[in-house]
Amino acid sequence: MYALAFFAIGPLGRIGDRIGNQSTVAFVTVILALPSYVLLVWGPSALGLVVWAVAKVISGLSGSSLTGSPVCYALIHEVSAPEDVEAILGMGFAGVSLFWMVGGVGGIWILKACGGAPRVLLGVITALSVVILLLLLMIRTPASRA
Repeated sequence: MYALAFFAIGPLGRIGDRIGNQSTVAFVTVILALPSYVLLVWGPSALGLVVWAVAKVISGLSGSSLTGSPVCYALIHEVSAPEDVEAILGMGFAGVSLFWMVGGVGGIWILKACGGAPRVLLGVITALSVVILLLLLMIRTPASRA
């Protein structure tokens, strides 16, 4: 499956070159959270789970893995000063690793705190997606590197 995702990200690089990595990262962010959005709308019904499975396949085609999305790292390279790229990429990898470690525990904590209501957790995921999209809007690409 990783090979399929690897080949699926090829067009994302081309799209990033054409419309900009910032817009492509925003697109990937929405695609990655798509399964959560589906469950938030349809819930754990028969239709919801079928649509969730389709959304999960689509989100897998974003090419993201345990190390993050290559499109995000392209954006880091694009907006960072050349002498800072290595350090910022390292922080990016560390951030992704931290979220992988803390995400599951945080999700369980939110579920327990809300009496097991999954829609609350899905709402938190949606809110985090919105925050990420707003942060993406604040990124400015240096004119010399655009």
